Amino acid sequence: MEKRVLKTLEYDKILTMLKERASCCISRELVDTMEPSGDFDTVERELKLTAEAETLFYKTGRSPVDDFPDMRHCLERMHAALFLSTGELLGIASCLKAARIAKDILAKEVGEESYLYNLAGLLITHRSAEEEINRCIINEDEIFDGASPALARIRRAMRLANEKVREKLNSMIRSTAYQKYLQEPIITIRNGRFVIPVKQEYRQQVPGLIHDQSSSGATLFIEPSAVVELGNEYKKLLAEEADEIERILTELTAMLAPYADEIREDLNIMGQIDLVFAKAKLSRELNAVMPRLNRNNYVRIVRGRHPLIPADRVVPIDIWIGRDYRSL
Repeated sequence: MEKRVLKTLEYDKILTMLKERASCCISRELVDTMEPSGDFDTVERELKLTAEAETLFYKTGRSPVDDFPDMRHCLERMHAALFLSTGELLGIASCLKAARIAKDILAKEVGEESYLYNLAGLLITHRSAEEEINRCIINEDEIFDGASPALARIRRAMRLANEKVREKLNSMIRSTAYQKYLQEPIITIRNGRFVIPVKQEYRQQVPGLIHDQSSSGATLFIEPSAVVELGNEYKKLLAEEADEIERILTELTAMLAPYADEIREDLNIMGQIDLVFAKAKLSRELNAVMPRLNRNNYVRIVRGRHPLIPADRVVPIDIWIGRDYRSL
């Protein structure tokens, strides 16, 4: 259809209304590619999809597709990247969950002969991969101790080393002999090392390694010699932890890599399903009616209303064209 005609019909405003009712970024992108079709079978299929979605929407009040993050960029570089980050892996797990839920809802709620059922049947779920990611990763900042036996062992050793260092430093900062040397009786961390804040003038009274100082220079953050060896052990464990986390992320990424194309296609299908339900929402809000199609080029509109004119101001009209005459 000519762009001039689409502009006259204010087609872009209808698309904007549709986009506002879409739940995910991919369905909103699909709205931007929509153009009217003159193919009978295509139009019939799209109308029936919308009608099926409207029936289900009336029953459930929602789209079967939950909003999900756009992880297409991660899928594109999955083969090139050594490993994805915790946030990226959790994002992909969210996509896998959204596909699984959408497939389950539609399999349960619509008939096997329906267009929606066939569309949902194209979704390929990977529940074991989804569950493995969620088992290993608690949030973007934390990997579960039990993600691997090695990580569990390392973190147990870290907690023990941490306790030993803090126990030694606590005995020092509680000591009356040390208290006058300290700005505050606290333990803090600088550069991954446990330190205490020592007044600059008492530097010689607290032997150890200086890891930082205050902006004024009045406070030195010193790791006392008595805990340096314990600190070295803790720092070594930190490095082992980082290596093991990287290994776990690499393993999870390798687990997903063979399914990258399937997951990408799932995202596209979920976008299509969500778009159908966006049409259903808009249809219900406009009190729209599904037309009965014919191949005779007959058009009959009974009490048709302009969708962009407020309901309290619009004047319904009847149009009958294609049999006795072909132009208005």
